[in-house]
This record gives sequence, C-alpha cells and structure tokens, in this order.
Amino acid sequence: MLAAILSILALAGGALVTFFIMDAPRRSALVLRRRLNEESERLRQAQEDHEARSKRLAAQVRDFRESEDALARRREEFQRRVISFDELNQENRLLKVDLRNMTLLVSRGENAVQEAESNRNILTQSRDSLGHEFLEEVRNSTRKALTANNYSASKRRIENAIQRLEINGIRPTPAGQQQLMNELKVLYEAAVRSSVEREEQARIREQIRDEQRREREAQTAIEQAEAERRAIARALQEALGQAANVHAAEIEELRTRLAEAEANSARAISQAQITRSGFVYVISNIGSFGKDVFKVGLTRRLEPMDRVHELGDASVPFPFDVHLMITADDAPKLEKALHHRFHKQRVNKTNPRKEFFRVTIDEVVAAVRELHGEVEYKADAEALQYIQSMNMTDEEVEEVEEAFEEATEGKVVADDEG
Repeated sequence: MLAAILSILALAGGALVTFFIMDAPRRSALVLRRRLNEESERLRQAQEDHEARSKRLAAQVRDFRESEDALARRREEFQRRVISFDELNQENRLLKVDLRNMTLLVSRGENAVQEAESNRNILTQSRDSLGHEFLEEVRNSTRKALTANNYSASKRRIENAIQRLEINGIRPTPAGQQQLMNELKVLYEAAVRSSVEREEQARIREQIRDEQRREREAQTAIEQAEAERRAIARALQEALGQAANVHAAEIEELRTRLAEAEANSARAISQAQITRSGFVYVISNIGSFGKDVFKVGLTRRLEPMDRVHELGDASVPFPFDVHLMITADDAPKLEKALHHRFHKQRVNKTNPRKEFFRVTIDEVVAAVRELHGEVEYKADAEALQYIQSMNMTDEEVEEVEEAFEEATEGKVVADDEG
C-alpha cells in the first residue's frame, strides 16, 4: 500500500519535474511562433502596398503616355495651323477688300430700304385713299338706295364694306364706324317717317274714298230700306183697308216685314252716322302663305265680305278663308291693338304697315276675347280650291282648262293688272 502511494507520488513528482523542465522551451516556441505570424502579416501587408503602388505607377505611366500622345496631336494640329506672315498679310488685304465691298453692299441695301419705305408709304397713302373713296361710294349708294324696307340689308352692306377694308389692311376707327351707323339710322328713321307719311296720306285718301263709298252704299241702303218700308206700309194700308178679304196671318206678316224694314232703315242710318264703326277681320290663305299665317285688317263696308273677296282676287292664287269677322264700334282701335299685340310675329319685319302675322288661331282668339269680348270663330280653314288643286290629277287639270277655254272662247277677257 505504501509502496503504491510512493509510486504514485514518484510519478507525480516526475511529471511535475518534466513539466517545469519542458515549460520554458514551450513558451519560447510560442513567442517565436507569434513573432513569425506578425512578421508574415507585415510581409503580406508590404506586398499588398507594393502591388497597389505598382498599379498606381502603371496608371500614371498610362496617363503620361496618353498626355504625350495628346501633346503630339496638338503639336501636329498647331503645325498645320501655323501660317507665314505673308499669308497673314495676304489674308488681311483680302479681308479689307471684303469689308469695302460689304460697306458698299450695306449702303446700297440702306438706299433700297429707304426707297422701299418711301414706296410703301406712297402705296399706303394710295390704298387708304382708295379705301376711303370705296367706303364713301358705298355710303352714298346706300343712302340713295335706303328705303323703309331695307335697313338691315343696307346695314349689312356697310358692314361688309368695312370688313373688306379691314381684310386689305385698312381699319376705320371705331368712332368713324359708329358715325356711319348713326348716320344710317338717322336716314332710315327719316325714310320710315317719309314712308309712313306717304302711306298715311294714301290711307287717308283710301279712307276718304272708302267713307265716300260707304256713304254712297249707306245712302243707297237707306233709300232701298225706305223704299221697301214705304212699299210694305202701302201694302199694309191696302191690306187693312181690305181687311175683310185678307187673312190676319198675312196682315201680321206685313207688319213683321214693316218692322224689319224700319229696323234695316234705322241700321243703315246708324251705320252711315258712325265713322269709326266697322268690321275687324282675321283671314288666312294656306295655299298662298302656308299655315298659321293670318291677315288682321278692317273694313267699314256694309258688306265686309266684299273686302275679303277683293283681297282674294288675281293678286293671290287662292281665295282667303274667314276665321273671325268682328263688329266693333271702334274698329281702328281694335285693329291697332291686335297689330301691337303681335308686332314681334310679323311676317314682313321691315315694313310694320303689312298686316300678316305668323300666329296660331288660338292666340288670335285669346287676344280678341281680351281686347273685345267673346266672339265666334272658325278654327280650321276650308282652303277648298287649294286642297282640290293639290289632289287634282293631270287629266282633271286638263279638263278644267278645256272647260274654261270653251267658256271663254270668242269672248274678250280683260287681264287684271298685278
């Protein structure tokens, strides 16, 4: 047991001695190894630095060679551009000659520009003068041709003339244009007044003739009514004297006829005494003017249809249809009120004296009821001749013409004027 322990101790002591003996060389080996590693690292770093310096040197060498090549090229270019003093002197003389020629050309160009400017001023003055003469000619011709019915056309003519001048570079001042338009308007107003005065004089003359004709018609109607009344009165007196032989019914009929004759006589006398009473008529002519076009007029004749028949004579291809025939105590006032009500719907907007309006019969009836009172009217136009004309065949037209030719053969037929 003891021997084992001693053996162990001996081994441990020997191992310890061996450790201490070998420790110093081991530490020396570690130090040497560390130094070798550090020296290897320094050598590797030095090699990398050397390689980097080699690359930089190579790049510098390349840059130097490129700079040398560029310098050589610039030297060659410079050598190509180098000229002698004689050549410079010759080129200088040529430049002086060119400058003198250029000065001469510039002088000639300035003279040409001045001449062109002078010619342009002359042409401009001539153009402006011709434009003024043209505008003045248009103005004078428009003034001469101006009537109460062509204001818009005359205005457009002046506007077109101004537009033509502007296209050609002549621009009348706004004040001058306004002066032309104001002058045209003043002249138009004067033409309208003159036309209205002429038409008013013609209307007065026509009214005088109409009143004279109406007075003659009224006088004739009075005389006829009075003659009829006297005849019926005599017949009634004779019937009363022979009452035994006359039936009471016949006597009563004579008395009724006498009362009617007296009423007709009184009506004729009253109509002759009232100067503003008459008939306001609303008529249409589809075949001549189309639908929804009506004429609103008046007549003082005892038989107003005579006036309608006159209007439907040879001046239009078809007769008129009557939609309203209004008896009025003041016919001119009613007619004027209707004309004013529909003045924006006139067919002829250049002449307010024309009496045709583009309206519906319902609008006309509503206006008459408002201005006059309840009236009877005919909504639809018959337009018989127009409808028949539209529906007739060529054979029927030939038959009608042959019938008229046969009826008028050998007779003198007067042609109506207009």
